[in-house]
Amino acid sequence: MVGVTNNLLEQQQAHKSIASAVTFDGTQHVTFSIDGQLFAASMEEVGDIVDVDILTPVPKASKIIRGLINVRGRILTVVDLRALFGQPVLPIGKNEAAVTYEYSGEGYAIAVDQVKDIIAINDTRLLTNLPNLSKTIRTCSKGIFRNNGNLILVLSLRDTMALVIKNAENSQSDSWAEIIENKSDF
Repeated sequence: MVGVTNNLLEQQQAHKSIASAVTFDGTQHVTFSIDGQLFAASMEEVGDIVDVDILTPVPKASKIIRGLINVRGRILTVVDLRALFGQPVLPIGKNEAAVTYEYSGEGYAIAVDQVKDIIAINDTRLLTNLPNLSKTIRTCSKGIFRNNGNLILVLSLRDTMALVIKNAENSQSDSWAEIIENKSDF
C-alpha cells in the first residue's frame, strides 16, 4: 500500500504543478471503488490511505463495523461502506484499503475495495443527487460527477460518519456504545 500511497501523492503533486500553470477549477479528490462503483472524497477530508492488513474483529458489533486496526500506534475503528450502502460484505481478512478520517476527535478508517486515483472535481459541476439513489447514499453524498464517461459518487465523509454514528446510537448492540465511549482504552 505504501507504493499506492506514494504514487497517489506523486500524482497529487503533479496536479498541483499543473494547477499553478493553468487555471485550476476544483478540489483534489481521492477516488476509490466499492463493489465496482466509483466514489470520491475530498483530500481535505481524507487523513491518510492505509492498508487493512491486521484487523481485530469486535464481538457483537454491527456489520457496519469491520473491526479495529492499529495505524502508527493509534487504534482506528474500521467502518465498512459496503455494509452501510447495502452491498455484500467481504469476508474479514481480505486485504483491502481504507481512507482515514477524524470525526468528533476520534479516528476512523473507512474500508474501500480499492483506491484508484486523485482527480480535480469542481463542486459546481456536480449533478444533483438522483432520486433513484438509496436514502443512505443520498444522505452521504454531495452529488455525482461525470469523468471520462464514468459516474463518480462524491461523498461527504463528515455526513457519512454522522450517519454511521447515528446508526451506532440506534443499534441494539452494547458493543457499539462501548466502542464509542471507551475507544481510548484500547
